[in-house]
Amino acid sequence: MMERNRIARLLCLALCWLVLVGAVPARAEEPLALASQAAVLLDADTGTVLYEKNMHQALYPASITKLMTALLAVQSLEPEQVLTVSQTAVNAVPRSSSHISLLPGEQLTAEQALYAIGMESANDAANVLAEAVAGSLAAFAEQMTEAAQALGATDTHFSNANGLPDSTHTTTAYDMALITAAAWKQEGLARYFNTVSYTLPATNLSAARSFQNKDRLLAGGQYYYEGVQMAKTGWTSSAQGTFAAVVQRDGVTLVAVTMKSPLLEDKYKDTHKLLDYGFSHYCRVTVSGELIAAGQDLEDFTPRAGQQFSYLIPADMSMEDIRYTVTLPENADARALRRTAAVTATLHELRLPDAELELERPPEPREAFTLAELLQNPSVTLEGVPRAARIVIAAAALALIVLILLWLHRQFKRHRRRRHLKAKIRRMKKKMEP
Repeated sequence: MMERNRIARLLCLALCWLVLVGAVPARAEEPLALASQAAVLLDADTGTVLYEKNMHQALYPASITKLMTALLAVQSLEPEQVLTVSQTAVNAVPRSSSHISLLPGEQLTAEQALYAIGMESANDAANVLAEAVAGSLAAFAEQMTEAAQALGATDTHFSNANGLPDSTHTTTAYDMALITAAAWKQEGLARYFNTVSYTLPATNLSAARSFQNKDRLLAGGQYYYEGVQMAKTGWTSSAQGTFAAVVQRDGVTLVAVTMKSPLLEDKYKDTHKLLDYGFSHYCRVTVSGELIAAGQDLEDFTPRAGQQFSYLIPADMSMEDIRYTVTLPENADARALRRTAAVTATLHELRLPDAELELERPPEPREAFTLAELLQNPSVTLEGVPRAARIVIAAAALALIVLILLWLHRQFKRHRRRRHLKAKIRRMKKKMEP
C-alpha cells in the first residue's frame, strides 16, 4: 500500500511538472551562459522582454549613462549651437578618466560634444552638454532621472551626466534597455554612437582632435555584429564592464544590455549570445486590421482600411496561431462614425503587446424620395441620397422650372394680345357711333 501511494505521489508530481512546463512563456528556455551579472534582450519596437538575467538588479551603469545624456542634449540643443566650456565642467572630471582635454573658455558645438561622448566617452564633454541643457550639473542630473522615470525606468537614479562612480548613481539592465531604445528612436542621435572615426576641428583654444571609436561591436571591431545600429561601452572599477547596443535585421530591432561584466571581452561575448538568441528564436510578422477583426463582434463597424500590426513571435510558431480579442469602448457616442477598439493578442501562453484598431462605419441609409415628395415637403433633405439620384432630381427640377417659366411667358403674351384686341374693338365701336 505504501509503495502504491508513493507511485501515486510521483505521478502527481510529474503531472504538475508537465503542466508547469506547458505554461512557461516561449522565451524561458535553457539559460544562456552569461558572465555578466545582469543582462536583458528587448524588442525595441514593443518593449517586450525576450531574455533576461537579474534585469531589475540595481547596479552602476558607468559610461552607458551617456546615452541618457545624449538623448536630453539632442532634444534640447541645436547641432550647431556653440557651447563654452566652464571651469566647473573641467574640474568635475578626474584626469585619470576618459576626456578630450577641454579647457575652460574653449568653444565647440553641441554636435562636436556629442561625437566626443559617443566615440571617446569624454566625461568633460558630457559635463559641457549638461550645463548647456540645464544650467548646472546637479540640475541636469535631476532632469536625467525625471526623463528616465517618464520612459518607465523607475529603478534609476542619475547623479551625474557621465557615469563616474557615485553610490547614488544606479540603474538596472531593464531600465537601461528602455533608455537605449528611446535613444535609438530619437532622430539624429544614433550617428554619435555608431561612427567609427571623426575629426573635431580646431577650436579657439585647441588644435584639431581625431577620434577613433574603440567599440569592438562596430564595423572593423573584433566583435563586429552585422546590423549594429549603435552601441556604447562603459567601465569603472565599481561598475566593471557595461554595454548597450541596438542591432537590426530582417525588420527585427533588438536592444541588448549587459552590466557588471568581469572581463573586457565578457560584455561583447554576452551581447553576441543575447543577439544570436534573439534573431534565431524570434521573427517579425505583420497582420492586417481585417484579419484581426475577422470573427469579432464589432456591431456595424469595420476596420479602417490599410491598418497593419507587427508582432515579434517565436520563430517556431505561426502567425495563424495568434488569437485576437477586440474590445469596443464603453459609453461611446452611439452616433459616432469612428471608434478606437482595444486589441489583445495571445500566442498560446504568450501575451503579445496590446494595440488599437481604428474602426469606422458608413452613414445611416436614407429613404429614397420622389420628386413630388421633395417638392411637397421642404423639410426633406438630400443627405444620404446617392450622387446619381441627386443629379437626376436636380435635372428634373430644372426642367420643371423651365416649363413653368415658358408656360407663364405664353400666358402673359396671350393676356397681352387679348387686351390689345379689346382695346381695338372699343375704338371701332366709338367710330361707328352716330
